[in-house]
Amino acid sequence: MTLAIRLSLALLAAVSAQASIITALETEHFFGGTPGPGRLESYMGSFNPAGQSVALSFNSGGITPNTFQGSASSSAGPLLLTASASVNAFTPSELNDNDPPMNSTNRIALSRSRIQEGGAVITGGVGSGRFLPVYRVYGSFNNAHSQGRIVAQVCSGLNGCGLGVAAANNGGAESFDVIYSPNPGSHIFTFGQPFNVYFFITLLMLMDNGAEELSPGQMSGAVNLEILGYSIVDSNNNPVPSAQLTSDLFNNRGIPSNPVPEPGSFALVTLGGVAALLARSKFSAR
Repeated sequence: MTLAIRLSLALLAAVSAQASIITALETEHFFGGTPGPGRLESYMGSFNPAGQSVALSFNSGGITPNTFQGSASSSAGPLLLTASASVNAFTPSELNDNDPPMNSTNRIALSRSRIQEGGAVITGGVGSGRFLPVYRVYGSFNNAHSQGRIVAQVCSGLNGCGLGVAAANNGGAESFDVIYSPNPGSHIFTFGQPFNVYFFITLLMLMDNGAEELSPGQMSGAVNLEILGYSIVDSNNNPVPSAQLTSDLFNNRGIPSNPVPEPGSFALVTLGGVAALLARSKFSAR
């Protein structure tokens, strides 16, 4: 887990001490203008089921401007996280982080949506078990940049999580649509003891050759995470019929337990499995 992810989760935990469900949204670009907060739009606070979003636009001006459009959102009904970004570059531009000391980077832009619940509890059993959410990750890429790369990252866990790669694109147009069942080893809880639940997605654009200058080209992408349901199993991965979940995030939102995907609709895979398939993909994650 990167330092930035650990810090993000720490901030989420601090806010969740005052709210059961919180969301953190972010979109930013790393070219044009002055490096710093002016290239970033973000929100962190209580989750609004009706929807919460951030958006940011940038235009360098002139006859052939470099432009950026980014957004991130969270909402319920269905429980959904979204992140999108679009870059159109006509002239070369330096790439720099927006956090001090504003180092050079190969990142072009990112959008991220996160949600966390603090204090979920499962009863009806003894010892430890596994809480396994089932969620759909879908979206699309349109990459006409000869050196650009677009990556969709996903993170899910209890009391913390590690980033995985849901999809990546080095050029062309494509869509992706996968249902995930997380690795049981990353979702262990103790019956009767409160735990935190995390989900977040990131859409990241970067120079694939490691260059720290944006070259001319166009790219756009969107990634969405929809929570479909969950299952509760014991340490041997057997269902626990007597288990009862108390959760503001999952209860009373039409999210079923023991969801069964329609055969042939999607590939049901583990997050670790997708990460292994794309292990050769190299990118820098914030």
